[in-house]
Amino acid sequence: MHLPLFLFKRDSTNKGSTTWTWNSSNWFIVSAPNDPILMLTRDLHFQYWKDYDYCMHYFIFHMFFKMSADVYNHEWERVPFVSRNLPLEMHYSMYEDYTEEKMNHFREISDFHKLTYKLNPEHMPSDKSIYHHVVYDE
Repeated sequence: MHLPLFLFKRDSTNKGSTTWTWNSSNWFIVSAPNDPILMLTRDLHFQYWKDYDYCMHYFIFHMFFKMSADVYNHEWERVPFVSRNLPLEMHYSMYEDYTEEKMNHFREISDFHKLTYKLNPEHMPSDKSIYHHVVYDE
């Protein structure tokens, strides 16, 4: 299936304090050239940075993207719902001890996985962790 835009979407049943700010994940975006949602998101960023020299909120991209998706709601509705939950499962398990069974599970549930570079220096993944295996061993 060829789509003009694809992002993993946020599960609307996940009621976090910032649920209103975004409806998608920005760590994996595929788009045809000049997608109107992304072009408006870009333009909002450009305008923001003309007026400010600091980032007012960690989720500013998500806020601008949500505004753009609301403006181009018909195009946003064409993007299929594919939950971000499965590609994030490895992220939430990255401190666990590595096993081949766990890795096979991750490979079966999604072709894409999001990890992080933001590690707590006081709580680093061990040499036996899934994170260590993926980043250093695989």
